Amino acid sequence: MTDLLKLNNIVKRNGDIKAFPLQTNMIEAHTGKNGWGRLIIAIDNNSIVRMLDNQIIGVLFVFGKDEWEAEKTDEPQKTCALPSKFLCEPDKCDRAGECGGKYERVVSDAD
Repeated sequence: MTDLLKLNNIVKRNGDIKAFPLQTNMIEAHTGKNGWGRLIIAIDNNSIVRMLDNQIIGVLFVFGKDEWEAEKTDEPQKTCALPSKFLCEPDKCDRAGECGGKYERVVSDAD
């Protein structure tokens, strides 16, 4: 079974999946020799500990922005976990990172 089919099955059963957007979690990136480079991203401490204990598997999927945009859905917006009410909107962000990684980006209702 391919990684994407496994991921799809985990999603279908509402399994434990975390996403760390590269645009907001990238710390360092370097190109290298022979077509390979390195990327350092920030993830939560619990995931790091679980990874070191071989309790989780991590896979980095990279795809084009056009492919991502082609998968727009009509799902209702999710309310952020911040004390005041904020809505998730990927194209606008005035409080990036304050949601504790639960949502990629948030903006206030007034925006």
